[in-house]
Amino acid sequence: MSNAADARSVSAALLTGLGSVVFLANAGLLVLQLLAGRFLAPFIGSSVETWTSVIGVFLTGIALGNHIGGRIADRSPSTRTLGILLVLGGLSSLSMILLWVVCQSSGFDRMFGLGPRIPVLAALFCLPPAFVLSLITPLTIKLMLPDVTKAGRIAGLVFALSTLGCLVGNYATGFWLMANYTLNTITVGVAAALFLMAIPMFLVGYRLTPAAIARADAATAPAAAAEDPLGFKKDIRRAFAVVFIASFCGMSLELTASRVLAPVLGVSLYSWTGIIGVMLAGTACGNYLGGVLADRGAIVGLQRFALLIGAAIGFAAGPAFVRTFRLDGYPFEDSPELWTIRVVGVVVGLGLVAWVVRYSGQRAGQFMAILGLGAAIGFAAAHPVVRSFGRVFGGADISDAFAETNASVGFDVGSLVVHLLGAATGGVIALGLLYEPEKAGKPASRQTTLTACLFAGGVFAALVVLLAIMFQNPSLHIYSKLTGSDIVWNILTWTFLLFFLPMLCLGTVSPQVIRLSIADTAHAGRVAGTIYAWSTVGAIVGTFATGYFLIGWIGMYRVLFAVALVLMVLTMFLGRLWTKPALLYGGSIVLGVGVVGMVFFGFGRAGFDMETKYYAIKVSDVYEHSDDVEVPKYKTLALDLLVHSYVKPWDPTWLGYEHEQIQCEITRYYRSQGRTGVLVIGGGGYTYPRWVEHVLPDVEVDVVEIDPGVTEMAHRELGLSRETRIRSHHMDGRQFVRERAPTGHYQLVVQDAVNDLSVPYHLMTKEYNDAVKETLAPGGAYLLTLIDSIEEGELWRAAVATMRQTFAHVELLDPENFQTDSNGRITGRHVYVIYGADHALPLADIRAVAREARVIDVLRRTPAADLMDPTSESLVRIGQWMMRSRSFCYVLAPDRLERHVNARPAVILTDQYAPVDNLMSSVFRERSRVGH
Repeated sequence: MSNAADARSVSAALLTGLGSVVFLANAGLLVLQLLAGRFLAPFIGSSVETWTSVIGVFLTGIALGNHIGGRIADRSPSTRTLGILLVLGGLSSLSMILLWVVCQSSGFDRMFGLGPRIPVLAALFCLPPAFVLSLITPLTIKLMLPDVTKAGRIAGLVFALSTLGCLVGNYATGFWLMANYTLNTITVGVAAALFLMAIPMFLVGYRLTPAAIARADAATAPAAAAEDPLGFKKDIRRAFAVVFIASFCGMSLELTASRVLAPVLGVSLYSWTGIIGVMLAGTACGNYLGGVLADRGAIVGLQRFALLIGAAIGFAAGPAFVRTFRLDGYPFEDSPELWTIRVVGVVVGLGLVAWVVRYSGQRAGQFMAILGLGAAIGFAAAHPVVRSFGRVFGGADISDAFAETNASVGFDVGSLVVHLLGAATGGVIALGLLYEPEKAGKPASRQTTLTACLFAGGVFAALVVLLAIMFQNPSLHIYSKLTGSDIVWNILTWTFLLFFLPMLCLGTVSPQVIRLSIADTAHAGRVAGTIYAWSTVGAIVGTFATGYFLIGWIGMYRVLFAVALVLMVLTMFLGRLWTKPALLYGGSIVLGVGVVGMVFFGFGRAGFDMETKYYAIKVSDVYEHSDDVEVPKYKTLALDLLVHSYVKPWDPTWLGYEHEQIQCEITRYYRSQGRTGVLVIGGGGYTYPRWVEHVLPDVEVDVVEIDPGVTEMAHRELGLSRETRIRSHHMDGRQFVRERAPTGHYQLVVQDAVNDLSVPYHLMTKEYNDAVKETLAPGGAYLLTLIDSIEEGELWRAAVATMRQTFAHVELLDPENFQTDSNGRITGRHVYVIYGADHALPLADIRAVAREARVIDVLRRTPAADLMDPTSESLVRIGQWMMRSRSFCYVLAPDRLERHVNARPAVILTDQYAPVDNLMSSVFRERSRVGH
């Protein structure tokens, strides 16, 4: 290949190669980001501070890399430079393994206190690969850019490819790589891929020469320099401010999205991966559209946007449309034909929009195209919309009115009628909104286009407030009535409905700002890199501000509303909104409705008693009727979706969950042996710790609860005294066990840190079990609580197999005695307790101590006169109660345990390989199937 670049074009082969490098390098970057948290968990835990530091350091590296990379791109724009950066990226990836080995073998991390250790180790692990791999983006923009007039499209394309790479890396790591490979293997694979990508870059030897740059600038730079509607070329700091604010708002939306969905959909690998995936998809589409808007104007940009939305409508509406003509409900769940229909729907949607675009320039064609598109959308969407509103407002299904006719003709006549009415309505609305009798007026300026995108982002962010309030409000039942039983698709659907459009609008900002800021090709790399760096700085500030402060301080809804307000204010000053009455009026209506909605629904609290950076916390009173009077029965503590505790604040001896009876019975036994130290990982409602404090007052109790808000709620609402002898430690459980727990001190370690389908993987590994064992006194035991299914679950098998690597005796306990169905299968998904110790479980002694304690308790409550009278009814009742009294500590027989454990290969969980979320997938699918 020639060493001189063409001033006006770049070959398709080079564009493809450079685009592939951007895509794959950013996929590797996100893989390493997800691995970094796992590498660091043994040393700094897995708290919000940990993940915020990891994300913040990666974003810092990206910002520095883009800033420095822009200078490198202007000084040495060649594929050889790109090859060198890829080699350095591979080496920096391998540095994560080296640091992990050093910390594991030498205890290097212990040189720092836990507070400073989190940012220090995060910087050492994450900054090198993030920095080096981010040097690539500005360089590829410079190499792919033929002249200034293409700056928007090239920047948008590169950003879109990088975001899509992150999207692929996100899904590949969460669902495949970590489920099948160790951390070191994945990291070596990423490094090897980077090394391999470097080879063709060295072989090609392409270099963008100063002469080629000068020829391109001679034709385009004067006009580009003169075009400066927002003053970005004159004062680049304005451009920095715009992308900073847009990225700040985008990251705030992403972090808030997880908190919006958690109280309804729970927290799991699937929820996080779905949220991140939809956010990245919206950003990627926005990057692409932003480049088109910047270079080719609003008309072409809207056409491309219509193609995206047409594909989305076809994907979503296709199955609903086909189901209209079936009388057997929803026949396509989990079947290949469902995906066939979705693919056909995408093709049809794209075809319809392409038809509109093709004939929109002709008067008759425009009329027919708009009418046809509106009719098609109305036809496809009518039945789902009418059915949904019917469910929300308690109406009957459409098919019921045509039941006899449906049976005779073989399809749903009522739905067909609704479809035809929808087609007519959609066509009329489309014509009213889109048809222009005469084409007149000048095209929108780049200033107007950028302003409109920011304005639309603010409007959609404000609408998220209303949609999220309805989504979470239990009295409206919106979620249950508008979604199905498949949790994965519910996560994707609701994330798309709530956050896709605002993220798409914000994604258009950076390419447009870059196009408006680049005056000549010679400095394109520096300008693009610095703008992208400031965009990343905005994301960093948004991450720390939202993750650390805003959600816990003002709540998720107020964060969303604040984002909308910030974007509206930016739009007002950037686009002189007061000169555009239509936009000003529309934005005022949306914000006004948002304020009214927030006030009407409790100004953003949605009935939660407290929002923290970990949970939406809700305490509810449950009443029972006695003599026509409602009497408090107990309280529930809900952390997001999971009801974590049932508590009677006035009665610390009452235990809501039966698995806590197992913990109490074993605690009584150890107390009878003179052992008095208990460590509880996961405080929740403090039900079990309060029981120990009240019933066994000489037993010392340490509770490790990562969220101080949970402990505060226990103090306020759940009967935990401010003067309690229970010692609460607000930190990650692994860090306490590793660094704060005295060696050989506790007779019993009880871990109950499960939150719905989210299981802390770093508290399940062999290394963690070994650390727990070091805290146990001679003869002590470890109790691990899990929620799983014996027959279908995989996590409990892995937990048992892993605990056997540390403890000589491991048993599975169930308060319900492992109930079976007619086929002899253990039923359902339950809370189980796994016992681990170096001595056998003294089951007979545990039951004897528990029975004696119950007898003493009953005798203490029985009047003395009744105890002295052999004929008293109280003594008879005591005798009957003693005959019926049972232990809650049931053990799965050894032969049955071995049969179930060996039914499938069990995974040994280690710090290098702990696919805990993936092992929960069967339970997740079961929940989807039954609609829980």
